[in-house]
Amino acid sequence: MAKASEEDHERWRGVADRLFAAIGALQAKESAASLHLRPPFRGRLFWHLRYARRNLLLRRDYDRVAGDLLDYVLRHQQEERERRRLEALSWAMRHEFSTTDPQLAIDYLGNVYGTSLRFGGARDGRLFKHARSDGTSFAVDDIQLPANLSIRQTPAKPLIIGQITAGRMERECAGRCERLVPGDIFAHSDSPTVMKARELRAAAVTIDVAVLAQVAATSPARAPGPVRLTGYRPISPVAAQRWNRAVAYLRAELADGEAQPLVMGAVARLLAATVLTTFPNTALVGPTAQDRRDATSATARAAVAYIEEHAHRDLSVADISAAVNVSIRAVQFAFRRHLDTTPMAYLRRVRLERAHRDLLAADPRDGVTVTMIAARWGFLSHSRFAARYRRAYDVTPRHTLHS
Repeated sequence: MAKASEEDHERWRGVADRLFAAIGALQAKESAASLHLRPPFRGRLFWHLRYARRNLLLRRDYDRVAGDLLDYVLRHQQEERERRRLEALSWAMRHEFSTTDPQLAIDYLGNVYGTSLRFGGARDGRLFKHARSDGTSFAVDDIQLPANLSIRQTPAKPLIIGQITAGRMERECAGRCERLVPGDIFAHSDSPTVMKARELRAAAVTIDVAVLAQVAATSPARAPGPVRLTGYRPISPVAAQRWNRAVAYLRAELADGEAQPLVMGAVARLLAATVLTTFPNTALVGPTAQDRRDATSATARAAVAYIEEHAHRDLSVADISAAVNVSIRAVQFAFRRHLDTTPMAYLRRVRLERAHRDLLAADPRDGVTVTMIAARWGFLSHSRFAARYRRAYDVTPRHTLHS
């Protein structure tokens, strides 16, 4: 390989000087945004040239894509901060536990599920694993139990819906024995249960039973009562598929979504409603005669006023019905009869309008993003929010934000 002459080096130094001058102008603009590329000015000449060329190309790309370099840099900074914040949030919401000590596993799982456990056949050295994505009033778990175990369980405090993903399990509760294999979905009984697990892996969803009362009631009384399951297997294969779709959607959105209170409340109620359409239960479905009498236009107007005043809060249909002093079914029937919609659909419409206002008023240079505004108003899925927004306003939310 021929050596470069002194004349070549001089020519390269001249090119480098011009490139460094361009970088200096670029960094002067970037200093307002506190973002510096800071190429390493010590070292070999070719090292300098490589970074100089890269930064010059970056500047051209900024000018081509964004027009205004400072706006581009600010937006890039905000998107990076948002990505890191969501990544940290995702780790904060996920808890993982593993041990080869059976007693530690008993203590941990008993505390997690609010129950008393006894293991038989457990031996040291076999791995127990548990991972949880926590949504406060609900959680999605993955469980691994080693070898062959006998488990005695008292009724758990939260409602637990499980699905076998590997291995098998035999369960005896309320005088009934059944065998569960991969794919089977089951609810934990409110009676003491004996289980025999064989190299079991399972997915589980836990939900606070109080959330069920936010979407349904058990009697004609105006105040919603406690809802309980009367069976512990899905009512049909279609219902089981519906549950699987809901859990898959939940897992996907928890991985990408934002843990705003409105979002988490909506997810919990989605799960509760899916539970009540999957398993037999004591909730009433249709309106009673009293509900029909209460479903007046005045009820609908009062509920609309309450929704519009409190749309920023984590509202359930139970909150709305209590505010207007009728049952859940009465307020639902009033909306269907007079507004041809449901209370929660009307709430989503109001929140979409509020999100539209925020997008119009926001300045993206302040670091505001469409995802932040959507999550603020309880929209878990960015894609669903964008589609709903486009149907309502004929433009994308991003277009509104940057107009």
